[in-house]
Amino acid sequence: ALSRYQDIIDAPDSGTLDYDSVDPSATKPTKAAIRVNDLLETITDRYRPLSSFTQKLRFLIDVQLDIFDRFHTRLHQSLEAYLTMTSSLARTVHGISREEQASLQGVKGLDRLCRIFGSADYLEKAMRDWSDDVFFLDLYAELKDRARSTARAGGGKNLAGPMTVADVATRTSSSVVGDGDDDEGALFDETAAAYGRLRVRSEGVIIDVLSYNVREALRPYGRINPWASLSTTISTTLTPSSSSAADPSSTSTSQDTHADGTSANTSSRDREREALAVTAELD
Repeated sequence: ALSRYQDIIDAPDSGTLDYDSVDPSATKPTKAAIRVNDLLETITDRYRPLSSFTQKLRFLIDVQLDIFDRFHTRLHQSLEAYLTMTSSLARTVHGISREEQASLQGVKGLDRLCRIFGSADYLEKAMRDWSDDVFFLDLYAELKDRARSTARAGGGKNLAGPMTVADVATRTSSSVVGDGDDDEGALFDETAAAYGRLRVRSEGVIIDVLSYNVREALRPYGRINPWASLSTTISTTLTPSSSSAADPSSTSTSQDTHADGTSANTSSRDREREALAVTAELD
């Protein structure tokens, strides 16, 4: 199983996002994540018929959970490598050039982060689904009973091979060591929680990178002075109003008004002369 896992990791397309194997609305995992999940389902089918509880538990811990842990370590190291290479300290300590850092920004950088996020999200959900499988529910119930019996006996007896109850709980679920009968738990609690933390962290990095890229894209627009263009617009709007006083049509109208007034005064004087002439004739 470990050699098959290594073949999956070494495949040239292991880091490629798989858009066809999941629902269109679901987060896209890498092909490696899907193949690891398929491998572990095959392993489950292999040891499912076993009657020995110890053998089934050892298959779960030594094979399945070990492969899950290996792949989680790989994803975690990829995220740490990205954060290291994109930091300002990387140029000084690791000798990473600005060109290499630039290749990790933008779409290329987001693609790398989405591979980590998508793979962690996919396998976390897969483990949650496995926890509801009847086979793993029965295995967990028996594990819980044996752990309770071992605790009543003084806790000196190992639970599975060389592993104590505390060792098994660390690898599977902390609820194994609980005393209550209705404790909620599952065999993949600890591993699924580790993938969940990685998913949340990678999602936070994606948000930070997107925010940074948006700010950098909008930075040139911040140097533009919007008040200068606004002042120009206001001046252009006010200029026709101020020049309306010199409008030829208004001047012409004023002249016409004066001309009409002058002609009216002339007609009045003519009528006065005619009245004086008539008075003189009568005299």
